[in-house]
Parts: sequence; structure tokens; C-alpha cells
Amino acid sequence: MDLDIILERFDKLEQQLAEIGEAKQPDAKALTARQAAEWLNISVSYLRRLCSDRKLPYYRSGGGKLVSFRVSDLEAFRMARRITPAREIETNAATHVVTRTHRRKGAQL
Repeated sequence: MDLDIILERFDKLEQQLAEIGEAKQPDAKALTARQAAEWLNISVSYLRRLCSDRKLPYYRSGGGKLVSFRVSDLEAFRMARRITPAREIETNAATHVVTRTHRRKGAQL
């Protein structure tokens, strides 16, 4: 291989590694509404509804017209929406039934 080709590929790899490093620093730059919607895999209109319902944290700038989002906030929002598996629900229910104390109406302690 020619040395120029090798150096060109090396430069491309360095650039890709720099981009990966920036992506791993979630709060290094704010995301726009479109970028945040893509990150969450939702539409921009649904993202705006989540913001207006105050279910998703966001930041205003530019006289209140521009909104931006931190990746850490988006990640926390996504992780808070965990769906509990049926087996875990059954285990929790069984534990609750076994450990709760029964008290009848009017019973004395």
C-alpha cells in the first residue's frame, strides 16, 4: 500500500475516534428538538407534547423560543419507563401476601 493511502485512512480513524469520544460525553453539547426526538426514536410533535406536559426536562434559550436537551436527561427519561416483567410482578405479589399482617376491623392489638 502507498504511504499516502495509509495516512489518509489513519486520519479518518482518528476523526471517527474523536467523534466517538464526543458521543460518550453526553452533556458536552445540547441536542436540538429534532436530535432529541431521533435519540428517543419518537416524533418531534410527541417530544413537544412531553415537554408541554412537563414529563421531559428541557432548557430554553434564545429568548425562550429555542429548546435544547441534555443526553443525560433523555437517558434518565428513557430508563424511567421500565416495564416490569410478569414474573417479577408475581414474585412481588406473593411476597406481599406472605409478609403483610392481617387486621380486622375492630380487632384489638
